[in-house]
Amino acid sequence: MRIDDQIDETVAVIRSYNNQRVAMQVKNLLSMGIGRVIVVVNAQPDRRSTKGFLKKYQGTPAVHIIEMHEGYTWSSALNIAIMSIQMTNLEHRRDGIDPFEYIFNVSVEAQFTREDLEAMLTAA
Repeated sequence: MRIDDQIDETVAVIRSYNNQRVAMQVKNLLSMGIGRVIVVVNAQPDRRSTKGFLKKYQGTPAVHIIEMHEGYTWSSALNIAIMSIQMTNLEHRRDGIDPFEYIFNVSVEAQFTREDLEAMLTAA
């Protein structure tokens, strides 16, 4: 499988709230060719600021924001994202679209390049 196909079949999961850097990280991931970015937000302290930071991506299928209104922890946020990916993959299979194969758990603060992503996918 080509590395570009692997990157396209990757979902990046960002757990964040009240952090403007989320927009830069989403832009970085999309520029690398990531198939989808899911941003899971702790809704209470975020007060919809993340939606504002990502306003230009609203309505695009490549970016999905999930607001958790209760029970937010780093683990529960990741689990919500995984459930979202599973639901999307069911729809993709039904519609004859390749499912997402890889999950890339990303911090807003992490700095990496496409070469770093390629190395991780090659190792996987």
